[in-house]
Amino acid sequence: MFSFSFGLGRSFASRYVIYSVNPLRQNIADNIAHPHDHFLKELLSYPEQAGTLLRERLPEAVVKFLSAKPPRLVDASFVDKELRDHLSDRLFEVETVNSKTAFLYVLIKHKSTPDGKVGWQLLRYMVEFLKEWEKKHPDWNRLPAIVPFVFYHGEKEWKIPNEFLYLVDSEE
Repeated sequence: MFSFSFGLGRSFASRYVIYSVNPLRQNIADNIAHPHDHFLKELLSYPEQAGTLLRERLPEAVVKFLSAKPPRLVDASFVDKELRDHLSDRLFEVETVNSKTAFLYVLIKHKSTPDGKVGWQLLRYMVEFLKEWEKKHPDWNRLPAIVPFVFYHGEKEWKIPNEFLYLVDSEE
């Protein structure tokens, strides 16, 4: 089960959210590349709808710490060109109930099978984003929370753990 402690502990830094969606069937015209990606990216371009969708799919422990304000889509110009080339998905800035800033990174993965390296990809994006964030906030004392959120469209069940520690070759 996904556990998340927002502002009360550090477990948010060790996990990410996986949301599986039933794939669309092949009755969509073949000339539309990755219809799931296009649909979700379009839907997530509208902050009010994105906020509703994310609140419905995020763990309750996360949602209770988010303010009722809709998320703000972060402009790609905020990040450098190298990261922008990778950041084809959606990054939202959200306000918490105690008026702090957090980020929801929505990674839209179109794969036919679960990807065991998605956690590594998320970590790389998070580090690159935080490097850019630090340039704008050089006097920071604490980093903003980032909740990585993966929409998965494959037909197979996602059985890969959603913990970053899973990527480390360790016996513990």
